[in-house]
Amino acid sequence: MTTKLHINASQGIIDVEGDIEFVEKVYADFKDQIEAMLANPPSSENTDSAGSSNTAEVNKPKTSKKKASKRTGTTTASKPAVQAYKPAIDKNVPLQGLAEFYGKYQPKNNSERILLFCKFLKDNGFDPCTANQIYTCYIKTDPKNLPKAYPQALIDARGKDRGYIDYEKLEEITLSHLGDHHFLTKMQPED
Repeated sequence: MTTKLHINASQGIIDVEGDIEFVEKVYADFKDQIEAMLANPPSSENTDSAGSSNTAEVNKPKTSKKKASKRTGTTTASKPAVQAYKPAIDKNVPLQGLAEFYGKYQPKNNSERILLFCKFLKDNGFDPCTANQIYTCYIKTDPKNLPKAYPQALIDARGKDRGYIDYEKLEEITLSHLGDHHFLTKMQPED
């Protein structure tokens, strides 16, 4: 059985056809060469003409800008705030009906528990809700499942894998469209 591979890296075309082991070896070699080129960009001394050395000089700042943006992108303002957060009980949370609402569902993980608490708070006029209000719901209904790293549970519930909640500040947590959809389609109440 022959396998084909066609790569068009901005017209640096590679066409390979043969058995699967051969194609995989060519692809692995190509990938290693590309990674090596990206790790060690050509310097202006290696270029032959002045025109191409100008291109190399122009490309160098672009790569350093990308690296700088990656560094600043990994530390958003919300992450340090979440990590420094110390949960506290909010006495304004309406606890009437919370245990009954929570008892209807069987959440599988902390993200689903947070989703349930956000839904309850939203239905009771707390939209957006706060991290302390969600924490209070945990303490009053399911303290044995309270995550040891509660701030990390909030990050996970907001993360790309779940995306059940949205927030920029811990005082303004809202139920996301994905969270609403998950609640309506996946979390069926127990009879």
